[in-house]
Amino acid sequence: MCPRKSLGWIVAGVLSFCLIIQNAFAWEAGYLVGTFPGITMGLPSGSNPPPGIYYFNFANYGSDTFTGHGTSGPVGGSLGERNTRVDLAQEVPVFVWSTPWIIAGATWSMMLVQPLIASHFTTPDGASNSTANGPHNLILNPFNLSWQLTPGFFTAIGLDIIVPTGKISGSNGLANWGQPFTTIEPRISFTYGGDGWNLTGSFRFGINTENRYTKITDAAYLHTDITATKKFGPLEFGPIAYEINQIGSDRNCRSMPAGYCASGIDIAVGGLIGYDFGPVTLKLAVTDSVYTRNFAGGWRIYSQLLVPLWLDSAPFKSPDPLMTN
Repeated sequence: MCPRKSLGWIVAGVLSFCLIIQNAFAWEAGYLVGTFPGITMGLPSGSNPPPGIYYFNFANYGSDTFTGHGTSGPVGGSLGERNTRVDLAQEVPVFVWSTPWIIAGATWSMMLVQPLIASHFTTPDGASNSTANGPHNLILNPFNLSWQLTPGFFTAIGLDIIVPTGKISGSNGLANWGQPFTTIEPRISFTYGGDGWNLTGSFRFGINTENRYTKITDAAYLHTDITATKKFGPLEFGPIAYEINQIGSDRNCRSMPAGYCASGIDIAVGGLIGYDFGPVTLKLAVTDSVYTRNFAGGWRIYSQLLVPLWLDSAPFKSPDPLMTN
């Protein structure tokens, strides 16, 4: 399959879906989506690595500004002041087990993720400052099933279960980075990896249970990560992008003060460069928001360190996934 045609289908699908869901509804103030926007950019998410155990370390840092009320993050009693700035750093250790088993023709992997967040908030006049530091909710992934459809072209389906184990505080349970509810994230990814390309579109659909403090059920969202990089020997580079957008309406939010819930969207674009050192791969990326509404938008720097801890000596008999390219 031609990489240009593959990328064209991915981009066309993303733009079509964005047009369909442009009219979003509301998230309650302090709400944080389950998976951090842009976290999987650069990964060939449609493909599983060869059988073994892997350690991925994802980190990012950036400065964002809130564009409106709602989705404000943990800033005490505020409902999300316009132009409040947040400087935020995130550390995300990930453990992946790529099993040797084949299910319905698909390779099977699973993973465990524990995001850690440190942040500082400053109001527009600089008069009020606050910090919020601690673990986000634990992410459990019982399966990521990947099929090779044609040589070099993969698709995968997976499920992330984000459980309320993070640091939870405040009257609404949202005054820190833990969330007092469970989020279910089914996802689908497409990857073309022939001739050194990594053309990937990854789509996550977040579905939340009820916030046990406010009794609000935050609306579902779509999280899209796009990668279009090319490898030249051990060197890899190319453009990346992400979007986070609400695709439903909150339940039980009408009883809250005006501005407590707000429709949120953030779109960012950037670039990635990576180098394969042999068993270890390091990638660096930067993004900047191009459109933000009732969300935190700004610049962000990412790093990805991919380390195989143990490789199975008797891998399954199927075409090698992208990480062997």
